[in-house]
Amino acid sequence: MATGFIEATLAQMYKVTHPDGSFRGGPAYYIQRGLGSKPAARVFAVVITFVFGFAYEATQANTIAATMKSTFHIEPWMTAVGLVVITTPIIFKGIKSVAAVSEWLVPIMTVVSRPHRPDHPGAARQRDPGCDHLHLRGCLRAQPGLRRNRRRPLRRRAQRRQARPVLQRGR
Repeated sequence: MATGFIEATLAQMYKVTHPDGSFRGGPAYYIQRGLGSKPAARVFAVVITFVFGFAYEATQANTIAATMKSTFHIEPWMTAVGLVVITTPIIFKGIKSVAAVSEWLVPIMTVVSRPHRPDHPGAARQRDPGCDHLHLRGCLRAQPGLRRNRRRPLRRRAQRRQARPVLQRGR
């Protein structure tokens, strides 16, 4: 978290304003302008382009394809075609298109995925032993009578501590 904060701060400090009013910046900019090393900024830009352009997307696509295969029995090549059809127009329209799609997609993803998380504070949940995937609707079921109350164990601990003699409290 601290690394993200520092990166965001440096990006704001060393961003460049273009004549059309848009801003450009990022790690390559603050390496060049902050550290004064244009060669290091160029090396970073090439490496990060390879990592985000090929390695990162390949890892994400592989994870999506594996999940679709194990959950819905959809072949990986079909998932790949679907991902290309969905993402290509968004990517080639530019960063404003990516931002516009993210603006409405992220809240939907948050609402859809929230109830399926096992750590959701709504109710105590137990994994259904017959289900292989936690993110499916039927896999998590609320247990009646179970409530998440974390204060009660603390009260009990405090009561036990008071009941012990003074000499034993340090243990």
